[in-house]
Amino acid sequence: MKKFLLYFPIAVWIVLFFIEIFSIFFLHPKPMYFRAWEYVLNEGKDSYYVPFKPNSTYRGKMTGDLLNTVNFQPKRKDIRYQDFIVDEYGFRNNPGTYAKKPETVIIGSSFVGGSVLTQEEIINEMLRNKYKYLSYNYATLPLQHFWEDKRFITHPPEYVFIIGNETEFLQNSWIINLQNTTIKHEVKKWTSLDDWEQHNNPTDLSYQGISKYVRRFSFVKYALHQGYLTIINALLPRSLLFNMSTRELGYKSESDMLFYDIYKFNPIITTTNKKSIIETIHTLTMTQKYLQMRNIKLVIAVVPSKASLYANEYMKIKDSKRLLYLLENEMKKNNIDYIPLLEDLRKISNDKLLYYNDDGHWNGEVNRVITDKFYNTYLKNKSIN
Repeated sequence: MKKFLLYFPIAVWIVLFFIEIFSIFFLHPKPMYFRAWEYVLNEGKDSYYVPFKPNSTYRGKMTGDLLNTVNFQPKRKDIRYQDFIVDEYGFRNNPGTYAKKPETVIIGSSFVGGSVLTQEEIINEMLRNKYKYLSYNYATLPLQHFWEDKRFITHPPEYVFIIGNETEFLQNSWIINLQNTTIKHEVKKWTSLDDWEQHNNPTDLSYQGISKYVRRFSFVKYALHQGYLTIINALLPRSLLFNMSTRELGYKSESDMLFYDIYKFNPIITTTNKKSIIETIHTLTMTQKYLQMRNIKLVIAVVPSKASLYANEYMKIKDSKRLLYLLENEMKKNNIDYIPLLEDLRKISNDKLLYYNDDGHWNGEVNRVITDKFYNTYLKNKSIN
């Protein structure tokens, strides 16, 4: 008995050690990835100009990123399937898209990159599949990077289509800021993911490198945490779990909806935040001017935030009292091409969910509206690819 008590813990430790080591190197993708974004994101040497690992693909289950912040275990309805395809340059397009000289480049953050969307739900794929029109998804890099990208200096597109959440536009974010620089950078075309990894993300077999990797992808730690989530979610309702966690988020228990931006942005017009409209219009005016120097037409689409559409504090506010209403009117006055979305999406939101319950990003339904409006406004009466 004494020997059993002595050797059993050692045997368990050895078994867990081998499970840890072998799971690290042989499980692909790792179960710790709760969506494709974490798997394909570029953390290599060239990540400043290349958002994703070139020629990488992910096909698997996913859940929203807000679940992890409040210890909610995914329900069956929360689990979705996602295809994520990256081209030879490291952008979320089908391989070979750039070689066909797309006439529109789409700029935006993770909303445009589709962090929670499968490939067929992102706008460049919808334009291709539904309208046979080629566009290039440049998310998630700043507009400035596009301006300095030699590919699009040599072959400028006809349109730059900037799409974002109202919070991003009214905070004058990097997706709309542009300086008239003469800098050029080259984005390399890679023949394979392995080729890129050898040059930009080589395996670090030093003690420090391996220990860092094991800490990040600890299968044992992951399994223990999943067990913990199973227990507390079986014992406690989500409303109580939320109250025990971070106060940075919002939670609407009647619809089981989490909010990231509910306390970070006020979508209602006030004396203070009207100043943000002036700043945004100035930025867009200058950006439009610079793009016109290369004969590129700027088109804008601003999507209402999740809180604006679904939070109890804001969902019943009249459109005329919303910042986005004022922004759309000011874009019209200043001759900035834009696709009006506020009225249409507000109406649709009464019958359909436009944002995922467990994530701060909009879903494919929003992209369908944007795709159809962009095509019908700018492309319908011209020959397309």
